[in-house]
Amino acid sequence: MANAKFTLKEIKMGDKRLEREFIELPKRLYKDNPYWVCPFDSSIKAVFDPTKNKLFADGEAVRWVAYNEDGACVGRVG
Repeated sequence: MANAKFTLKEIKMGDKRLEREFIELPKRLYKDNPYWVCPFDSSIKAVFDPTKNKLFADGEAVRWVAYNEDGACVGRVG
């Protein structure tokens, strides 16, 4: 794992494919955890939507998804 290489892709506004990867990753990671409660997709989207999140009046947010060498989505950062 020390020599593993990862690729970060920034999620730009309107990039539905990367946004879907960002939202679906925790569902895949925690699918077998009976204690995990999945948030609504719309709630996650609203956090990063400047028209719905008042905090964007004073700042901005950037999201990335991380891929391993095999092209599998393995992480996300916001």
